[in-house]
Amino acid sequence: APAPASTQRETQPASSQPSMEEARLETPASNTAEATTRDLNRSQLADASPAINAGLPRTPVNAQTLTPSPVSQFQEGMRFIDAGQIREGVVLVRAAADSGLAIAEYRMSKLYERGQGVPRDLAQSREWVSRAAEGGNVNAMHDLAVFFAEGEGGPQSYAGAAQWFRAAAEYGLLDSQFNLGVLYEQGLGVTASPEDALYWYAVAERMGDSGASANVSQLAASLSPTVAQSVLDRAAAFTPSPRDELANGIFPEPAQAAVATSSAQIGELSLNTMVRDAQ
Repeated sequence: APAPASTQRETQPASSQPSMEEARLETPASNTAEATTRDLNRSQLADASPAINAGLPRTPVNAQTLTPSPVSQFQEGMRFIDAGQIREGVVLVRAAADSGLAIAEYRMSKLYERGQGVPRDLAQSREWVSRAAEGGNVNAMHDLAVFFAEGEGGPQSYAGAAQWFRAAAEYGLLDSQFNLGVLYEQGLGVTASPEDALYWYAVAERMGDSGASANVSQLAASLSPTVAQSVLDRAAAFTPSPRDELANGIFPEPAQAAVATSSAQIGELSLNTMVRDAQ
């Protein structure tokens, strides 16, 4: 199948084929890191003087009190990364990712994509972003779609790209909505459909993507007024699905404020004409 057009959306004339370039936006959220819980030394507790222990309540010590949670590991790891202690941060973020925290899996993907604290490895980046997408991280869904579309780090598949652009689009990700419109307009990985292309361009426009306006006007003019209006009415009724907050790095207070600074440290990385971070 032919590669999608690579023209910049912001410079694209209304009559040209749309591009598949996205605006970059880091993950919407990481939290203020809490101090990592330190494991207690069981032998020290056992050898404590009876005089010290006398009169204290005998609260049982369990694994949860001794082991840092994946969220706290992730937050602490991002705090290290923000402070420039990349290697220490990677250890903690990886521990959280190994525990299945989707936002940490997404961060591992970005670290491997850029080669920050780890060797640059797009196959590893794709593996981690696949786990994060399966775990409900919306930005990871978009990134995985880009990996499929570009064929980097693994096999190329427009059908796979369409699947994951659609998943992220349903959660309200603008660039995935626009790209899904491109795939429907060009018949890449899906059956070509000007109606479906118009629908997703119109959804993206309604959600705030001004770059989709020209595509909406062009496609609406190519359809009968009745069909075009019906599609636009459906797009106007679109409501994004609610996101899993934990998987997308939205943690309970009071640790909420940290994410904006943490995400900035990862930095931005453009690969060819498609950018994995999205709006």
